[in-house]
Amino acid sequence: MGSLSSWFAAPRALRWTRLWLTLLIVLLGVHLRTDAALPVAEVASGDGTSESGSSGTQPNVPVRVQLPLEAKRQSLERERAELLRDAQLGRLSLRDPAVQEKLRKLNEGLLRLQPLIRRNPANAESEQRPNSGPPPDHGTQSGEHRHRPHELGEELAIECLTPDLSSWEPMQCRNQQDPVVIRFGLDTDFQCSWPLESDAAYTLLRDALAMQRAIHCRVPLDNELSAGHLRFFAPVTITLWGIAEGSHLHVNTHVNFVFHAHRGYILGAAAYSVRDHFQIVQPGGVLQLHGKVHWFDGHAFVPYVHEPFRLPPAAARRLTSAVLALWLSTLVLSGVVFTLFYKKVLKVRLIRRLDPTFKAE
Repeated sequence: MGSLSSWFAAPRALRWTRLWLTLLIVLLGVHLRTDAALPVAEVASGDGTSESGSSGTQPNVPVRVQLPLEAKRQSLERERAELLRDAQLGRLSLRDPAVQEKLRKLNEGLLRLQPLIRRNPANAESEQRPNSGPPPDHGTQSGEHRHRPHELGEELAIECLTPDLSSWEPMQCRNQQDPVVIRFGLDTDFQCSWPLESDAAYTLLRDALAMQRAIHCRVPLDNELSAGHLRFFAPVTITLWGIAEGSHLHVNTHVNFVFHAHRGYILGAAAYSVRDHFQIVQPGGVLQLHGKVHWFDGHAFVPYVHEPFRLPPAAARRLTSAVLALWLSTLVLSGVVFTLFYKKVLKVRLIRRLDPTFKAE
């Protein structure tokens, strides 16, 4: 009762200060307990045991989960590798139309699967532990799938599938010594003198104009170049406009590249032909391509604004705790200063106003 009476006997401002301090201490305790209750990832050791688990529990052994799209992609890659190995050993010839058609279908199948797997992370091959709760949140990048965002103005090399569908190579232009690159987030001009020296390149262009084949290219989604890092690419299919007449082609030379990106990450890309003027091209000639490269922000058609700064959830929680602790300490210090000021100055003035004979100690 003595403490309760002293509470109500205190000045009103001091009582409110104590009440606010009590509430803030309770909120801080709840916040810290929430952070402490967050699940900690278990690290599996080489013998299949868990570092965070007790000796009496059953060890959590990683189970490889393979979903349909990922299994289909691996099947196509194995079939393509076997086909190329047979061609290297001389069992098959890449000049055989049937072999070329089979290789083309395998490559197109892989190209179709890549964006599907990227858009739906649940189809990617993952590791889950039995009885370990829900899978990790794929909305944030973590662990081995964490990618570094691109920097503004960073050079991105455009790789294209070779005419014989055997490999991905940087896009080469006769008027440039280095491969074709674009600068991330910057609107620039595109110019390329595409040499059609081989029959395969000329045939690819002719089939692309007839919409029988596509010119498949790609750009990297991240700038991680360390060894063993699994890289992901955004497909860029270049569409050209023109007609074939006898021994030559009429090709429209204006091509625009459009990229969607957000906070340093590429979301999608496309390259399309815009009517400008047509060039007559023959086997062994050079196709003069030109156009614009434009960047949009997010999924809408708004100019791209580079905002790479984004705190991960763990760092955001730590920053919130630090700000809350700083705010609480500032409030406590303000309360102490106000209490001393009231006790030494305001209280004395009030008492003197009521009792002029009062003398402060």
